[in-house]
Amino acid sequence: MLRSSPHAHQTRLHRAVAAVRLSAPLALADKIHIRGHTTDLVQNVASMEVEHAKVDRAGPGDDVALEVDDHVRDRDLIFHEA
Repeated sequence: MLRSSPHAHQTRLHRAVAAVRLSAPLALADKIHIRGHTTDLVQNVASMEVEHAKVDRAGPGDDVALEVDDHVRDRDLIFHEA
């Protein structure tokens, strides 16, 4: 007799990334608010890259990739929270 064992369920964690051209300085641990038609996300900047290199801060005009906690969309706006 063969015994069947429960199947393991694999969950893939996909990292969401927002590509942003900054209009003001931004640094790791800064609090940001991402708002859009269906987006309302507040989080601290945990990971930021410029041209695939991790950076601690970036300035106006820099194109950065931010790791975000949820899906964001093209027309969403990102605000620096006080």
